Amino acid sequence: EQKDETASPGGTTATPMPLLPITSPQTVELCASLPLRSSDVFICSYPKSGTTWTQHIVLSLLVKSASKGRGGDDDLQYSHVSEYAPFYEVDGHWDSQARDLNETIRTNHKRLGRRVFNTHLRWDMLPSAMEGAGHTNDDTKAKFIYLLRDPMDVCLSFYCHLSNQMEGGYDGTFQDFFDEWINGDIAFGSYSDHILSFAPAFVDAGHGREVLLISYEEMLSDLPLV
Repeated sequence: EQKDETASPGGTTATPMPLLPITSPQTVELCASLPLRSSDVFICSYPKSGTTWTQHIVLSLLVKSASKGRGGDDDLQYSHVSEYAPFYEVDGHWDSQARDLNETIRTNHKRLGRRVFNTHLRWDMLPSAMEGAGHTNDDTKAKFIYLLRDPMDVCLSFYCHLSNQMEGGYDGTFQDFFDEWINGDIAFGSYSDHILSFAPAFVDAGHGREVLLISYEEMLSDLPLV
């Protein structure tokens, strides 16, 4: 189950991206307008490309760093990665009246010492303006990680994920799903459109954004090197 197609705030000519019912047009607008901080980390991907795995890796590193001098990391332990790296485009994670993240997320990010998010939005739907004065050097740029994975593995994993959901899941055959997936008719649209939306990020990130490209296969092959 998904929402009607929603135009991206960046005004691009790419096919609008269908979204899950948990994401409203207002939340899409809030996601695009959040002022960036140099300490921000965004874990970006098309669904089922290694997002949760990368969240655990990033948070393990950040929790260890933030815990130095605290005599341990017990106060930063979490039961789920979303406590510190929430799904960015979920309506419930935002305070629409304050036009900001909700209090729980702000509190957890303050404890961690920086903001971390996971997102399946396209590049042009993500924030680009730095908080306060603009900056251009890498030390003052928000950090974005973009994950790639073999598209056929992505498709099969996404089908299994949606088919196993109790509510709002997918109840068709894999062939039905594949046809919709290849045409970009399911939530988050076309896999190729998603990747292509990030192409400008690797030509010139600019606007206070630095981008790292990682593949799921590289992580499987040699995680320490990645």
